[in-house]
Amino acid sequence: MSNTDSPTFGAPGQTELPLLDVRASNARTALDDPAGLPDPIASQLAAAEARATSPDDNPYVAYAIDQLDEIINILNPAAYTRAAFAETLTMLGRHLAERCDELASNAESANESGGEIDGTALQAAADLVSAALDTLDEAIAVLVPDEED
Repeated sequence: MSNTDSPTFGAPGQTELPLLDVRASNARTALDDPAGLPDPIASQLAAAEARATSPDDNPYVAYAIDQLDEIINILNPAAYTRAAFAETLTMLGRHLAERCDELASNAESANESGGEIDGTALQAAADLVSAALDTLDEAIAVLVPDEED
């Protein structure tokens, strides 16, 4: 099972939050192509735009700023608490887990196609990232112990 498939990866309550690249992408989309935002975000912002009382009240810009603030707060929390560190490690770990899955998938494809990319090297990298993610998960558990234990 990959780390992204594991329901226990990371701090409790953090596994359903959007990944950092998704937040960044949505912020960019809100600024340059609002129609490209996924629902329910698009419909919520369109409704907010319809309620705006001033041309300066741009919900798309406000949304983009909020998303960027969230990314900054996740990567560099204002308060250095165990929970904040766990959130940072969880979000970074989830992103790494996604890349790990991509490495493994590309390794499999490369081995099947016999193409230019060495699937063995990709799989070795995926295995190392997976081991690092296991260690990262242990660090998160130290910061925010599971209360059932």
